[in-house]
Amino acid sequence: QIVKMLTLKTAVLLEFAAQAGYMIGADVADFADARVQRIGAFATSAGLAFQLQDDLLGMLGTEAELGKPVGADLREGKHTLLFSESCSRCTYAERRRLSQLHGKKDLTGAELVEARRLMHDCGAVAHVRRLAARHVAAAFKGHEQIRTRGFHAGLAIERACTITTQSYKSCRSGVYPAITEPELANVLIPVP
Repeated sequence: QIVKMLTLKTAVLLEFAAQAGYMIGADVADFADARVQRIGAFATSAGLAFQLQDDLLGMLGTEAELGKPVGADLREGKHTLLFSESCSRCTYAERRRLSQLHGKKDLTGAELVEARRLMHDCGAVAHVRRLAARHVAAAFKGHEQIRTRGFHAGLAIERACTITTQSYKSCRSGVYPAITEPELANVLIPVP
């Protein structure tokens, strides 16, 4: 359910932007064109990887990286994959505690640390990192298919891959770079 929501929230937007941008830049009128579909698959994977990274950053990053308070999704009661996965993996008592913190507007720093610990200790953080890494790998695979099929979607695709590379490295290292959704969306529009 949550991955479907993430797909509809971010990935579909990026998929359409990449496909429409390519179609305009390459003067392709057929939406079913294999190149258009490959660019769409690349953008979908990149969008999902981005959203999962953003959710992780929102809980595990710093305010300087985010430009907003850490734990905002938890305070606002958003049902992220990280929260949902944590609830499904925690003990009853831990799940109850996470539920008490979820949506708590006046969440303290100590409570945020507690929530982070619960999410980490139950394996949810590692799970979401692995899932993000899988989408990064799929985006790379899609990018390679685009490059080896004899067409070029422009410098924008190269920049998106740079962002995706940063995302992949951060999945492996646990250090999350600040990549904004507008930045990723802007680079997915191909240059003719």
